[in-house]
Amino acid sequence: MAFTGQGYPCADSAHDDTQTRLKMLDSIAPGTVSVWSSGGSMDCGALGRDHVHSGEAARMHRCVIDGGVRDVRFCKRHGLPCVRKFKCSASSLGRWDIIDFQIPIKIGNTVVHPGDFVFGDTDGVVIIPKDVTMEVLVAAEGIFERESGMREELRRGVSVKDAYAKYGSL
Repeated sequence: MAFTGQGYPCADSAHDDTQTRLKMLDSIAPGTVSVWSSGGSMDCGALGRDHVHSGEAARMHRCVIDGGVRDVRFCKRHGLPCVRKFKCSASSLGRWDIIDFQIPIKIGNTVVHPGDFVFGDTDGVVIIPKDVTMEVLVAAEGIFERESGMREELRRGVSVKDAYAKYGSL
């Protein structure tokens, strides 16, 4: 399930969003995936070590951000791999502010709501709206079964043309 957040670049180096950040970190629920819109920030790591410590306490499994992550090696070592746009050692304090969390956000052309299903691997991330999650998962299982059948037949020597005729295009 998505735990969403929105942040934006900050032009005031004296600005401090610590209270919002602490409230957000304390709100992360067990089993969620932290999904963040960075508001186009390109000069700092918006997420990092703090998320790991809150994640350990809440058993958060992953994070996704269309911006920077710091402490990447530390995050991986402590079980919080992050799908990110870039790595950056610069702190977010005075550079990027958390504006709100558990609200609808937009990453690229995708709107993500709190509670949406988040699936990711080395090929990328998919967001499934919470209202259609079961329908999509059932359809995905059907595709997986067809792909498995097709691969098995191809291993046995069935031609690609015959396998496609039987299983259709995937």
